Amino acid sequence: MLLLCLLVGGVSAQQADLYSGEVAVPDESVEARNEALSRILAQVMVRVSGRSDIASGEAARKLLQEAPALAQQFRYRSVPAPADEVAPPTRYLEARFDPAALQRLMAQYGLPVWTGTRPRVLLWVAREVGANRSLLNAAEDVQAREALQARARARGMPLQLPLLDLQDQSVITAADVWADYEAAIREASSRYPHDAVVTGRLRQQADGHWLADWTLWYAGHQEKFNTQGENRLQALASGVDATQERLAVRLASPALVAGDLLRISVEGVHTLADYSVLQSLLGAAPDLGAIDVLEADRDRVLIGIRSARDPDTLVQQLAAQPGLRQLPGRGASESMEGDGRGPFAGDRYFALLDTGADE
Repeated sequence: MLLLCLLVGGVSAQQADLYSGEVAVPDESVEARNEALSRILAQVMVRVSGRSDIASGEAARKLLQEAPALAQQFRYRSVPAPADEVAPPTRYLEARFDPAALQRLMAQYGLPVWTGTRPRVLLWVAREVGANRSLLNAAEDVQAREALQARARARGMPLQLPLLDLQDQSVITAADVWADYEAAIREASSRYPHDAVVTGRLRQQADGHWLADWTLWYAGHQEKFNTQGENRLQALASGVDATQERLAVRLASPALVAGDLLRISVEGVHTLADYSVLQSLLGAAPDLGAIDVLEADRDRVLIGIRSARDPDTLVQQLAAQPGLRQLPGRGASESMEGDGRGPFAGDRYFALLDTGADE
């Protein structure tokens, strides 16, 4: 995701190298190195596309096989075991890939590419414990800070946490964040360089899991979503994922365009949980080819599928999925809101059946 600095001293988070990464390796053999380069490339593709599921499709799997040829440079490093452990050092492989070559191949394979700098995200989080609510203080809550930093690096997000010093405390409270009180959030955020603001409300549920409700403030619009986790750190880290996915939908360049793909409009996609179910259903359909999200509306998404297979066969495969129901075609007057592309004559329509997920 980058060598991003999530600084807690009022300094803005830095854009970092999206095309580098590292993984642990058992040895320095060619076989181990090539396998590790594929794993690192998968990390890089997540950052370059903005999509966490980018490596799951057949097109991406083929591209990952070319990882050794795309690597510009690599090196090994060793980290000694802790002093109280009797164990050999852990060996890591660091690698960087050719940006231009990777972007070109991703486009050829029909994979989305997010060019340009990533929006700087300022994060305010309020936590509820019993009857008390407080703002997340990254200087004091080391575990939360490290979990957010790690996920931000993995996703290529320049993330900034506020200082929560006396100046912040004089203009914003946990109650303001919990209520999404825009005036206070804007005033408190004005001292930090940022392109987007995310507010979160974190609480533990009766079953012990944690729920986080989020609001993304970007380009004059708000978008609300939620994440869950077995613990609060997972719920927080998932918020970084969900934020970057939404920014990518808005800003990444679709690799697929009308005229060379099958466009599938799916209604009933209200939440991140619904979207995850849809991803699973698409992944279960055999040999769909390259898949990309072209548009996202309040309750539906437009999917582009490029495949050498016959479109009618692909539609039959999707209609056979238990969670999807095919709908009759719609007229051009029912265009989705978004970038104005709207439906085309060849569009196919589906509804995602009720997943039972919370709205």
